Amino acid sequence: MIKEFLKPNLKKVIIFVVLFILSILIPLLIFGTPKLSKFYIVIAGDAMSPEYNRYDRVFVKKIEFNNLKIGDVITFSNQAGYTIIGRLSAIDYDKKIFSATTGNDTNLSYGNDLPSDLIIGKVAGKAPYLFDLLYVNLLIRLIILYLLSCLTSLSFKKKA
Repeated sequence: MIKEFLKPNLKKVIIFVVLFILSILIPLLIFGTPKLSKFYIVIAGDAMSPEYNRYDRVFVKKIEFNNLKIGDVITFSNQAGYTIIGRLSAIDYDKKIFSATTGNDTNLSYGNDLPSDLIIGKVAGKAPYLFDLLYVNLLIRLIILYLLSCLTSLSFKKKA
């Protein structure tokens, strides 16, 4: 019975499977995953200027605390849960604590003796602006999902 259905409808079944997979993958790429949001951030301020400016996108890579060194640009969570970008100004590997300055101003600090578990990762570089295509606004996401569902339903309509 399955063979009898598949043989004349093989093209439609393949189209359906491809569109179904795309309807799952595209939203994952667009909406992101928890891991994706941790390795890609948008700079909200000018504290790191001129190296990293407001609205620059940066990649963040996980790194072991013991591999960090003074001067590294890191991202970390503050006590309120916000993601901060700063430059390591002091580090104590034994006590697992660090201090970071507000960007390039070595006189302004986010605090001293911050616990190492607040560190998200080390900034690995700027992301190209094309990367933003993964984060298009909600209306475009909904249009993409609607079009995919329309294509899926059209692939199973009988020809008159």
